[in-house]
Amino acid sequence: MTVATLPSAGGLETSVCEVCGTVDALGLGTCATCAGGRHESLLFFERSGRRADRQALEAWLVDALGGLIDREEARDVADGVRPVVGLPGQLAGRVAGSLSRRGLAASWVPADRAWRKTPPALLALLGSILGAGLFTGITVTPWLLALSVAFAGLLTLAALRRLREPVWAPEAASVFGLPHEVESRVRSTLTRLETARARHYLVDLAALSAALMNPGDGDPGHEIPKAIAELLRLASEAAVDLDNLDVGLTILERQAQEGPVDVEIAEAAAQAATSRALLARRFDESLAALGRLQAVSTDAPDRLVQLAEKLAEDADHRARAWEAVRRLTA
Repeated sequence: MTVATLPSAGGLETSVCEVCGTVDALGLGTCATCAGGRHESLLFFERSGRRADRQALEAWLVDALGGLIDREEARDVADGVRPVVGLPGQLAGRVAGSLSRRGLAASWVPADRAWRKTPPALLALLGSILGAGLFTGITVTPWLLALSVAFAGLLTLAALRRLREPVWAPEAASVFGLPHEVESRVRSTLTRLETARARHYLVDLAALSAALMNPGDGDPGHEIPKAIAELLRLASEAAVDLDNLDVGLTILERQAQEGPVDVEIAEAAAQAATSRALLARRFDESLAALGRLQAVSTDAPDRLVQLAEKLAEDADHRARAWEAVRRLTA
């Protein structure tokens, strides 16, 4: 990372969370708040050897996160002694890669292995303390050795605690207003999606569904909320399939441009493209059905059930298409 390549916070304002519309400073597609979930991973920035780069990163962090962290916390992040944020496991690799592509050297570790990010300077300090304690313990008095071990232990515990405490800890709030179990599934799925189209479809479905999940007077059996919940469950699975197909087809198309098209690749690409088109149509039909339901169309509840059944029936076709693509792109 250099000061010249460091993106300005102003340049990030066009990147917004596709769920709530707020600034997505870390380039997740969904902001860290909307991602929700358990924070199994910790995101670190690599410490630059140049002071000017570290100062530039400090300023960017304070600005990009809207003042939610202070300059001292940003300095700890730039020095690599504290993580910037905790993330669900599915997001960690994506956000580190996104930041690295934007000129910010970032990495992640599982939260229970934060010790791996212990700064080399601290290790050197601990070594010198223990070395000095051992020398004075042998040449002067043994209690100095015990004192140095205790002091080194306290320093280690304090450092490990800081390594596990992100400077920014956004609260996971309800975003769509869906029932907890349904919303958790949708948001968990969103953290796994790499392509914008799959995210947009799922976000749009969830947003339309939220207003319809409370049963009305004409639905004493609560059949509409049940149908919508099942549709969202299957749509979450289908969004992952659409995401995989989009990514896989992009790889196959790149391979086709680099040389002669293999028959197996052409057949797999055609099967995947057909499955992707069918899946996109199912999403469009689901959005239309929810729209009719909002307009109090009498056939909409039955249509939701039919669409859920079709999504389930199409799953085998999608699985075969993705397996053919995965085998060729692995």
